[in-house]
Amino acid sequence: MSDNSTGKIKRTRNKPVKSCSFCRHRKLKCDKKRPICSSCKSRNLATCVYTDTRRKPTISDVVPTELGLEQTRLISKVNTLERQVEEITRRSPSSNSSTTPTPMYKNNPLFIATVDQSASMSTATSPSYIDPNIFQNYDTDVPNPLNDYYVLQCKPSGRRILYGATSMRASLSRHKFGFGEKYDQLWGKVKFERNKWKQKHNMSSLQELKYVERPNDNIFNTILDRLCFELPPYNKCIEIINLFFNPIFQDLHIVNSVLDKNKVINDFYTCFIPDSENILPNGDRKIKTLLAGNKKNYYKVAVIVQIITLRYYYQNCPESVNILNLYLLGEFSAKVFFIERLQFLLLRCYYIRNYKTDCDDSNIINMVSNLLSTAITMGLDRNIDQVYKEQENIVGNLRSLKNMWLIIQFLDLESALQTGRSLQLANSEIDFQSDNQIFDGDTKLNKLMKITKLGRRVLMCLTARRGTPQFQGLSDCVMEFMENELPNIGFFTDAERLKQIDINDIRIVTFCLDMILCLNKLNFGVIKDIDPKLRNLSVHLCLLSFHVFDAATERCFQLDKEYFPEMFNENTSNLTPYFIQSIGLTGGLLPRITYIFCSIMYYRLTLFMSKDFLFLNQPKYHWDASSLRAPKEDIPIAAALDIHIKLCSRWLSPTDPIKIKIMSNSYHFVIANAIQKTFRKVLDKCAEYRKNAEEAWVAHLGDDLYAVDQPPNSMRNLLTPEVSNSDIISRKSCPISLLTNSKNMNSVAVQLDSEELEPGMSQPYGVENNYTDDDKTSSSSSDTLNTNAAYVTTAIPKNIDTGEKVTTEEKEAEMLQQITDEFWSSYNTGWKEVVNNTNAHDFFSNCS
Repeated sequence: MSDNSTGKIKRTRNKPVKSCSFCRHRKLKCDKKRPICSSCKSRNLATCVYTDTRRKPTISDVVPTELGLEQTRLISKVNTLERQVEEITRRSPSSNSSTTPTPMYKNNPLFIATVDQSASMSTATSPSYIDPNIFQNYDTDVPNPLNDYYVLQCKPSGRRILYGATSMRASLSRHKFGFGEKYDQLWGKVKFERNKWKQKHNMSSLQELKYVERPNDNIFNTILDRLCFELPPYNKCIEIINLFFNPIFQDLHIVNSVLDKNKVINDFYTCFIPDSENILPNGDRKIKTLLAGNKKNYYKVAVIVQIITLRYYYQNCPESVNILNLYLLGEFSAKVFFIERLQFLLLRCYYIRNYKTDCDDSNIINMVSNLLSTAITMGLDRNIDQVYKEQENIVGNLRSLKNMWLIIQFLDLESALQTGRSLQLANSEIDFQSDNQIFDGDTKLNKLMKITKLGRRVLMCLTARRGTPQFQGLSDCVMEFMENELPNIGFFTDAERLKQIDINDIRIVTFCLDMILCLNKLNFGVIKDIDPKLRNLSVHLCLLSFHVFDAATERCFQLDKEYFPEMFNENTSNLTPYFIQSIGLTGGLLPRITYIFCSIMYYRLTLFMSKDFLFLNQPKYHWDASSLRAPKEDIPIAAALDIHIKLCSRWLSPTDPIKIKIMSNSYHFVIANAIQKTFRKVLDKCAEYRKNAEEAWVAHLGDDLYAVDQPPNSMRNLLTPEVSNSDIISRKSCPISLLTNSKNMNSVAVQLDSEELEPGMSQPYGVENNYTDDDKTSSSSSDTLNTNAAYVTTAIPKNIDTGEKVTTEEKEAEMLQQITDEFWSSYNTGWKEVVNNTNAHDFFSNCS
């Protein structure tokens, strides 16, 4: 019988909830103490909220995947603001008075982090500043739009490589407004000069495939005999190994943390047999024999040869070394799973990324796959303490294995971001150590472990099959990581301040910047989010990245001069060790930021809007490079171009001739230089015609500008210099002259103020406009522009033909369209002349 038939009324259970919102949301046990429970107190939360579940749900209770795009963004922004308020409250003296005393290092202006960096970096829960909801894609019932955001590189030879959404190649191929097309036209000519340079310096990776065509050696019976002949003497090899592990150079090679010095030395004495009969004049002995035991573990020999390559041969490896590497890389049977194979693969990966990088990770795609599969086969994805218990005498100390597994994960992440592919390590293959096990490897790698965990979560959102990633939220999450875990960005933009921090932090900073800029670019390219704030942030971060490049290179050269002064001479042909490290630290970021910066500038230069002047009478502007956050006001186009030229000139065109000689021997530097010059060639011609259009506009109007009274936002006001507090140069600013009396954007004169800055602040920049009506630039199509210059203005006081005032929106749009058409006609004509007349050899003028 039903309840209704008996007259009973069915009541719903309405038990009040006693747990706080934080504990309920995360399914934690709450002790219900007020005003703050122990769970919230242990996390240093400022408040503990107890709510009534009988209320109606609010927007914050809705799962992000159930919301539209705008609502999701709103929630993301609200969460970010809440975390910022929470952070400020936690930092305040009142909130700290009743908690554990703050460690002394937190009072150091070098750090702005609020978490205890000496604590374990591997816990099951995410840091308090990371919102886990950010990693949930919305609209999971539809495919991820990034699935179709790719490009297939097709070579005439038949070679094919697919580059995914996060690669620069995919973004460039999808770029609208003709920027990518013009770059390809010019790069086609540059490639011929690049190939000549590669042949001259013997840098082509095709040489490795030609070894199969070489005739048999008539002098040496085996490749090992030739290797023994070309190796340094016995005592010299010992000296090189000791130098590699010298604590003074512990920051020089991150890979030395994956090796146990005692094991390496023992392997050397076991495998490298000296010739005791033939003594060299200096008393040393040549290597006579290389032993590998009954199981032919030549990977022990290969590891030591790689160390000698990094610290002795540099980029000039003997042919016997290259042949040995190719042979061992090609072995895939079950007989090769030695721990030394893993070490060899990792060292080889490191060498190629530093010495033979092509500005992305395409050269090491296969090697990373090989490295990952070998590591998993050997059980490094499991609990290393259990799997390799009591085996230190064979594999070395277990800390080195943990370090190696962490660096392998980071290589997977870094390579995936550069090439646009999915992570090859699945979650199930890293959970054993990254979450359930505490990472107790080298403490200097703690930050690397943290960014690896965060970066993997970001990449998994981008490569998920379903749903659209929350690009803005992910970008904010990475920025918050930088602000909480790393020193202030100002310490990375000056070589002198870099002395105060761990140089390996540069690797993490550049990787974070790479991710943020990639996310912002995808936000624009896929979701079509053209928010001016997002665009301004990207410009700001690109300029900061160029600044970091310049400072990192300068700092590494300082270290080279300090520790390897003998390599600084006119006859040098080797790349100095720390300079090579600067390439490894900055990865493939330089081409991406150059492309993103130039594409944004190109977009703005070719966009004609009402009352939009980019070069004429711009007010003074001071750029502060000491903060990750972009300034509230837009960075002016002229200022951004000026700062970019200055920073690139310092990095790509040093004044020291020996430094130029060293850098010009680096393939990474040569290609980065050529890419930067190609992008700037496209951009500079566009800026030239935009500036000509604005000048022609004003020149044609003449006295008609002031013929009648005009409203406050008229042309007359636009052409009057603004005077404000920004005219005062602060201690954090220094002027950079705007482009004047010059047709070539590369000839901008930039001067830095020599005022002493406050500790922890980066050298900022400002731009000062010196333009006058007498300064005119000319071009081959300026007459065409002048003919129709009257159409440029959006609020001409009177019609030139009838004398009647023109104020209608229709006429304004028509005039704007006509000047836009004139601009494109002139620019396209001028661009054909650029392509036909460009001497690509000039792009390699300082790299001969």
